[in-house]
Amino acid sequence: MDDKQIISLLGGPSKVSDLLGYPKKTGPQRVWNWTVRGIPAQVKLDYFELFKQKNRINDRYGEEMEDAHDDN
Repeated sequence: MDDKQIISLLGGPSKVSDLLGYPKKTGPQRVWNWTVRGIPAQVKLDYFELFKQKNRINDRYGEEMEDAHDDN
């Protein structure tokens, strides 16, 4: 799962910005930039629990998606 998908699963740039406590005026744009550039490693470390939670979703549903593709 790439960073753009993680941001989407978390509710989009505005929601992620709120979760991280960024200012409402500049935070969503900052987070949107990560959909192109990637989430900075330090942010992933500082908010490990938030991003780890989405990795669990990927582990759970990613396997189902792979199984569905194997049938084709």
